[in-house]
Amino acid sequence: MNNFAKLLDEYMKTVGLTDEALADKIQVSKMTVYNWRTGKIEQPASRKKLLKCADILELTLKQRLEFIIAAGHLPEKYDPPQPPSMPLS
Repeated sequence: MNNFAKLLDEYMKTVGLTDEALADKIQVSKMTVYNWRTGKIEQPASRKKLLKCADILELTLKQRLEFIIAAGHLPEKYDPPQPPSMPLS
């Protein structure tokens, strides 16, 4: 298992998310999350999905940086967490 897979698995357990729950939140298939978590896909292609995943996992800035690098992406100067989407009333 690669470092990204280990981190993803650890962070998902910390917040209590299943593959299916995380997949729904970042709008990918459950199999995609499973493949990331087990190391079958070592580097998620979509930086946008990766950053959304980090937001949902509520990572600290340090964890977020480690997560992005482990996924094979170079960090930008600062990838701030995005606020959750609020439904329009």
